[in-house]
Amino acid sequence: MTVPNQIPTVLTPEEAIQQLRAMRELIPEFAGLKAGEPKRLSNAASLHPEFLRGAFVAIDTVPPLTAMATTPAAELLAELDLTERWSAMLAELDSLRSGIIGAIATRRYRLGVTAREVYHVSQQLAKTKQYATLRPLVESMKRVARFGRRRAAEKPEPPAAE
Repeated sequence: MTVPNQIPTVLTPEEAIQQLRAMRELIPEFAGLKAGEPKRLSNAASLHPEFLRGAFVAIDTVPPLTAMATTPAAELLAELDLTERWSAMLAELDSLRSGIIGAIATRRYRLGVTAREVYHVSQQLAKTKQYATLRPLVESMKRVARFGRRRAAEKPEPPAAE
């Protein structure tokens, strides 16, 4: 709901990071996976939700399966529902990440276009006596510029003759 005449608040990167870290503390079972864990988890973790739902309904309706199960079917179904809802959250985060990547690329493009224009004009101005003070800056920019030429790969020095 928007309030009339209210100026929208823009989130700074630092505020966004702070909010994400606060959210992380509220997410149940939040943990990074250790090396090798994704592969170990992938077979069982990638089963289709309908397969899982069918298995849990079977636990609830077939006495030998009910007796075998260590967790009641209702709990398993509730956890499946929660997992699907967190999956929707993950999809939103992926969309958010994609949007941030696009925003950063757009800003870098604008900055790059402006910097290139300034560089090219500065090169011309630095040639004049009036703007000779620009020369060290132009040389510094030229050293790190990556446009217009490819950098040659450094060749290893030949071994010393024995």
